[in-house]
Parts: sequence; C-alpha cells; structure tokens
Amino acid sequence: MVTMRIPSPEQYRRTYIQQIQPYVAEPILAVGFISTPGYASGLVSDSLVGKAISSMSVVGGRMFHRNRRQVRDTVVQNQLVAITQSSVNMFDFIAGQDFAVTKPPTVWARSSFRVAAEARGRMSQHLHVDFATGERIDVDVNFSPGDWSTFNDQMLALLMNSPTS
Repeated sequence: MVTMRIPSPEQYRRTYIQQIQPYVAEPILAVGFISTPGYASGLVSDSLVGKAISSMSVVGGRMFHRNRRQVRDTVVQNQLVAITQSSVNMFDFIAGQDFAVTKPPTVWARSSFRVAAEARGRMSQHLHVDFATGERIDVDVNFSPGDWSTFNDQMLALLMNSPTS
C-alpha cells in the first residue's frame, strides 16, 4: 500500500507563490488567507447543529451539511493574499478545490490603507481595513490547529504594518 504524504504548510506556501508570482509584478514577500467575516465561527456553529440533527436523523444531518456547504460556497469569499513591497494582491480561493488562478487579482496599494485588528480568537482574528478614501472593509484571518497554526502570521504582520500615505 502506497501512502501519500500530505505536503507541509511550507510546501503549500512555495507552491502558491510559484502559481501566483507570474500575475504579480514584484517579488512576493508573504502569502496567506483572508475570508468573509464569521467564516470560522460559522463552520463551528454548523458542525454543532449538524451533529445535533444527525443524532436524531442521519439523513437530516446530511441534508443540513450539504445545504450549509452550498450556502458557504455562494456567500463566503476566501482570498489567497500575496503581499509585495508595495501591494496586496488577492486571488479568489474556493475552499475544497485545487487552487487555480481564474482571473487577475484584486490589488490594493499598501500605502492606501491601515489595518486595525480585534483580539485574536481561538480560530480567527477580525480585521478592519480602513482606506484613505474613507471606505472600510472587514475580513477575517483564520487559524488552523497544528502545523498550520502559523501559516498566516507573516502575511498578517505585513498587513498590520502597511506603509500608509
């Protein structure tokens, strides 16, 4: 029996950089993920409710999980973020699928915004991105257990220290 070794977080980081570097003009300093606010807490909530439903009806539990996954896939946006010296480049990332660049990234000049972070929770940290134009965008940085717990740390540090104009 052949056992496939799961790539490490560092191997995934290198793979993502190789895939997206052709779409980014400057060298990539860090990569990581951001998502629609509430994504991680929604997963936990859905899991608990799904378990409760499954304890009464296996079929009902399956239907609940399928429906919630469809809702997440249409409502939740995950972005693979590549930070360079002067920009933040965001690529659509569909959870549960192999990553592929399907369109040019959304690009923010690092000098055009400031990030404020709420206290880090067990699974995520809520960020407020305030642009010089007055616009505000809220996103979450999610954290996984084990080897993946620090995957987003370098990206988060660079976001928090973006040079504002």
